[in-house]
Amino acid sequence: MPTAIAERPAQVPRWANINQTAAHLGVSRDTVRRLISAKKIHAGKIGNTIRIDLNKVDQALEEAAA
Repeated sequence: MPTAIAERPAQVPRWANINQTAAHLGVSRDTVRRLISAKKIHAGKIGNTIRIDLNKVDQALEEAAA
């Protein structure tokens, strides 16, 4: 039986910069930037650095594969 959303533990974000995200996906930095521009990957700025939550990237990949 599925667990209600309120009962699920919150997943801690795994923040990564563009270089780390590119290595995680096995693509170039430019590809990550294009994916961000195309709104296929959500990114935010923390200070002067662009950060991406790798949990959301993995979730998007799983949904795309399904």
